[in-house]
Amino acid sequence: YRVPTIFSILMHMWERTWMYLKKAGTIILAISIVIWAAMTFPSLPDSQKAPFEEKVAALEGQQKGLQEDSEQYKALQDQIDEANNDLAAAQLRYSYGGRIGVAIEPVTKYLGFTWRTNIALVAGVAAKEAVVSTLGTAYSMGEQDPDFTPAVALSLMIFILFYSPCFVSLVVIKSEAGGWRWLFFSMIVDTIFAAILAFIAYNIGRFVWGC
Repeated sequence: YRVPTIFSILMHMWERTWMYLKKAGTIILAISIVIWAAMTFPSLPDSQKAPFEEKVAALEGQQKGLQEDSEQYKALQDQIDEANNDLAAAQLRYSYGGRIGVAIEPVTKYLGFTWRTNIALVAGVAAKEAVVSTLGTAYSMGEQDPDFTPAVALSLMIFILFYSPCFVSLVVIKSEAGGWRWLFFSMIVDTIFAAILAFIAYNIGRFVWGC
């Protein structure tokens, strides 16, 4: 054993950085595109868009002739922003990603997760790094979720730490273990274990923080 040289440290840092950049520029980028498409398509039907658009048009009509710094104008603008947020949320919920998130919400609600969070967790199976970016996209489309409490945050961090390995890891497990059985075993058992820990953390957090 000896103290590592500066050159060897820098070389090791560069190798690891380059490996991540290659991953970010290929796998993570591709996954981000797929997740974006899943959160965008299919588009909300015109019949479902109409009530939101009519509300916005009516409110904008009421704004005409008012001073922009007046209280009435600002109140109407708040209502317009709320209507646009509701439209964005409805579009996200109608998308393929939103439908998946809604479908598993009856189970994940016991961990404190809403359907928006579920979308990010599904993306995390492809690459754990995609969870944060997907959360940012999901919560930027529509009104922010007031139920994202410290208890939910604690539950989410623990769940992400322990649930199913990412796609690349699963491929390695299949290759090294010699079959699909171990791949599905890792996905299912790890996710169940993570859910148990997250459930405990969520309820302890609710007790400690009262929320």
